[in-house]
Amino acid sequence: THQQIIEIGSWLGFSALMLHRLNPTATILCIDPWLGSSELVEMHLRVEIDGSYQQFLANTYHASQWIWPLRMTGVDGLALAHKCGFHPSLIFIDGSHEYESVWGDLHAARRLFPEATLVMDDLNHPGVRQAAAELLGILTDVDNNAAAYVP
Repeated sequence: THQQIIEIGSWLGFSALMLHRLNPTATILCIDPWLGSSELVEMHLRVEIDGSYQQFLANTYHASQWIWPLRMTGVDGLALAHKCGFHPSLIFIDGSHEYESVWGDLHAARRLFPEATLVMDDLNHPGVRQAAAELLGILTDVDNNAAAYVP
């Protein structure tokens, strides 16, 4: 069967390209509102935020047959993917570091795609770690900053 992957939080497309290199025939649905984060706004990177979607498209152009952007929040994108019959084997969560957003993404991913392996990045951020601990419990550490949950 054709492998499908969901990435939440795609920003400039570098992790999507890494996922594509590891899974060259997989369809990778990249969900991101491309609005930046409170962290970036605080760092005064508004110019970078404004051009991030166009930069994502430029960076992933050569793989656009397999890398599909979906410009919305993680929760809304997951719901649409489910409604359209998408069946990811892997969901890579690397979006907002805010507890509420991470909790929403994880909850929706588990509810809509219970068979998918979840890989979390940025566990060094308190909001990410707290939401992951509450909803997933025991995680398999990939490294100090990432972990996987295999159902």
